[in-house]
Amino acid sequence: MTRSSFQKAGVLQCKRDGGHAVHYVNVSGSIDVDAAVAKFTPGTKVIATLDQAAFDRRYDHMSMHTSQHLLSALLETDLNLPTLSWSLTTYSSPCYVEIPRGMTPEEITKIQERANRLVFEGRKVHIEVTELDSAEAPSVPTLEDGRAAGKALPQDYTGGVKRVVVIDGVDRNPCCGTHMPTLHNLQLFILPHTEALSRSSTTTARLYFLCGPRLITYLTSTHSLLTSTASIMSGGAPLVPERVSQVIDDRKRAEKRVDALETELAGGIASGLVAELNANGADQLFKKAIHRTDDSSNPLAFLNAISLAFSNALPPSASYLCVLSSSPSSSSSAVVLIIGSDEKLVKQAADLVKEKVGVKGGGKGNRWSGKFTGAWKKDVQEATVEGILRGIDA
Repeated sequence: MTRSSFQKAGVLQCKRDGGHAVHYVNVSGSIDVDAAVAKFTPGTKVIATLDQAAFDRRYDHMSMHTSQHLLSALLETDLNLPTLSWSLTTYSSPCYVEIPRGMTPEEITKIQERANRLVFEGRKVHIEVTELDSAEAPSVPTLEDGRAAGKALPQDYTGGVKRVVVIDGVDRNPCCGTHMPTLHNLQLFILPHTEALSRSSTTTARLYFLCGPRLITYLTSTHSLLTSTASIMSGGAPLVPERVSQVIDDRKRAEKRVDALETELAGGIASGLVAELNANGADQLFKKAIHRTDDSSNPLAFLNAISLAFSNALPPSASYLCVLSSSPSSSSSAVVLIIGSDEKLVKQAADLVKEKVGVKGGGKGNRWSGKFTGAWKKDVQEATVEGILRGIDA
């Protein structure tokens, strides 16, 4: 808010432009843009305040930022792993540092134990500000892929001063961010795995970490998920991995059994179609529409199984045109498969199904498939399909 009018202006974003911190603000009320800009002319005194939500967000950012400095310093000094980049992710997801390679579980444990020893000691964090002398700025080492791997100021920085964040006895790093005054209460937890990233000819890895309020929130939510899963699985938390593995194995066996039964059922339906075709006479065009109610996640796959079994059992000279359709018990949509011995007949039937029934789809050769949105009714859509088949001649 400004001192003159005490009109509040919410800060939406801050960006660095050279040596300036540019604040993007949202002025409430009916004031227009020009009037708002006039209230923030150079030299105007303003009061900056934080509400509780903004303070909690700032506290989280400070905690994660200081922990990142600590983690990056130990990775570089103990394992010679420079930090290539880092991400302050959305609360309450783990943040990460990007490093040149993955880490072993032993290395992760070593760094975490070393970091938490320093946390328990309560090492102080302070800021040193000196005049910036660009001529004395050290060159930044680079990796084989050209990425910077050292501590230096951004090339476009023109602030006139050099601000260094110091963790006593651990690290000195140029930084313009806000930090905690001590490592106390910043117990660091590193997720015990790394995520590999591939960039052209190089491979880097992300190491995820948590601390402070974000760690508490993460542990609370993770524990809630674990206990909820344990309850569903009717066992204690230690049994969850075993129970989940058992459920997955049972599901795989069930899916395999369903696939076998569907194949058998498709063969039975196809055999019935072949019997009808033979009874129809070899010199006649066999036309048939079949609709099924099927709540499977992939009903078109079952229709394709029927089509395959049917075509495999047909004599080479058979002449046929079939429309297979399937909809769930809720009748909210339907899938349609048209198969035939002549692609011209298939195209003719598909064009009429698109026009009169409203099915959208496509195909090639003697197969066409599509989807219908809405309730599939026996006396409307199904009757229309049967009428289309009656009107088609070989």
